[in-house]
Amino acid sequence: MTDLERRALLGDRQAQEECTRQGIVLACPMCGKKEVLTLHSNGKVYHNYTIECAFNGRFVRIKDWNTRPVPPIGRCKDCQYSGERDENGYSICQSTGSGVAKTDFCSEFQPKGK
Repeated sequence: MTDLERRALLGDRQAQEECTRQGIVLACPMCGKKEVLTLHSNGKVYHNYTIECAFNGRFVRIKDWNTRPVPPIGRCKDCQYSGERDENGYSICQSTGSGVAKTDFCSEFQPKGK
């Protein structure tokens, strides 16, 4: 994965637009896979290409495919999946089953109370 793709997947709008201009297809925003069944050209402009996801059969324009919101970021202690802490400050994530420290950044972050 290139730095440009990484920034685009993290919600950087400029990186998403640059990927689209270069014809770079990001992983599917629905299933996370990068398996593309078809790429139809409606002209020579990359953002007019249409992509079909191999997993869910969804057709979208590459411009829409490459555009996604910034994922929520937070610490495990502030996540709704955070379990009870032991005396060392560790808990078991209720989403992944992994042991986490309260200062860890959460890969499944959902703010408490949502």
